[in-house]
Amino acid sequence: MYLRFARFGPRLTVTLLVAFLGACAPEAKNSSARKISLVQNGATESGLHFVLENDTSRPIFFRGWTNKDAAPMPSYSGTCYGDTASGRSTNVFVGTLSEHTAPERIKVEAGARLQLMVANDELEQFKGQRCRITLDFEEGLTVESTPFVP
Repeated sequence: MYLRFARFGPRLTVTLLVAFLGACAPEAKNSSARKISLVQNGATESGLHFVLENDTSRPIFFRGWTNKDAAPMPSYSGTCYGDTASGRSTNVFVGTLSEHTAPERIKVEAGARLQLMVANDELEQFKGQRCRITLDFEEGLTVESTPFVP
């Protein structure tokens, strides 16, 4: 096949060779394609703690409640699996904090991390089950936490 290309001249041969090698090379990772993560990182008497990391180039916004003495509490939904071995007994729930005012708009700057807390009483009924919580952002993005057991 090289001989067929050679009759068109060296410039075309080099162009075709570069195009072929470029197609075979592994796709380069886009440095601007970053992610948002939510990881459970501890528990206290008052609740489970999560780290929300915004590894994007823009701020993100979600709804929740702030408290000067504790980490913000997000408005979230969740899923728990009653039988962790088989995945049976799936429970879907929405975290609500009825004793609080309307949720606020909480901003997480680009490249920043924010500690969040989910109150223990909201997850009490799911103790021993494998769970995940989901946050929805104003930008139309959604992030699901890593699995945890309350």
